[in-house]
Amino acid sequence: MSADNIIAFVDLLGKKPELFSEHQTSLWELSESWPDDLGAISKKIIRWCKEHNVYGEFLKMVPDTTRGPGGMKNLNVERAKELIANAIRQSIPDKPNNNDQNKPSSKTSQS
Repeated sequence: MSADNIIAFVDLLGKKPELFSEHQTSLWELSESWPDDLGAISKKIIRWCKEHNVYGEFLKMVPDTTRGPGGMKNLNVERAKELIANAIRQSIPDKPNNNDQNKPSSKTSQS
């Protein structure tokens, strides 16, 4: 079940990146500290989806992730982290900078 949740999240990032457009900074923060256990990664994903109101869409993806023998059912922690990181990079190509959001725009002309 944990592998299914992880793959569902990766699929959701790939198929519906618009759901994450308002949560880019939080998504990048999520991706920077994954536990070393598939169950814990799955729980962290579920908690994040619930907190950011994408849980309903996430649940819709879970049945679509059923894989045959030798597929993603054999997902290990390192591969899961890699898949999630790649999906985040593809759905949000530029890492948001928290400092830039709070700085006033100061364009000065240099003559």
